[in-house]
Amino acid sequence: EGWTAGGTLDFAGNKFTNFTANFITGYANFNNVKGNAHARFPKWSGSLNSAYTNSLNDTWDWFVRGDASYFGKTFVDVDNLAYCDAYWLTNARTGVEKEGVRVEFFIKNLLNDDSWSACSRFSEFDLPNDGATSTLYQSIIVAPQNKRQFGLKTAIKF
Repeated sequence: EGWTAGGTLDFAGNKFTNFTANFITGYANFNNVKGNAHARFPKWSGSLNSAYTNSLNDTWDWFVRGDASYFGKTFVDVDNLAYCDAYWLTNARTGVEKEGVRVEFFIKNLLNDDSWSACSRFSEFDLPNDGATSTLYQSIIVAPQNKRQFGLKTAIKF
């Protein structure tokens, strides 16, 4: 009693069935991406959560909660030559609540995961080109995870 748990599991097994990507020929030496996965969509993702709540006294309850989310490997582009590794993020919170009032201490990114949260192909249009090879120079843009954060949150419902 007082304990809850939940989770999700997502599968997105996408593959190109017929796609000629002429914009990658200059650097990939091929343009047929049939069978490749779409960029920036993981095949697998999901989440887990668990919480426990109990009475502290006649008016207040206390709680503790943990969450973990998984984001699978994602390719940077349709060529499937580069990718971002899969990662897990965990969060935790604990606090007290009564009717209309909630005070909680939270920690986001509890384990201070430093995986890239997103990766994407980027065409370098500022480098010299002859117009026919405008996608020849490619980069990968990456976004870092937010570092571990902790704080105190208060909510009042009225």
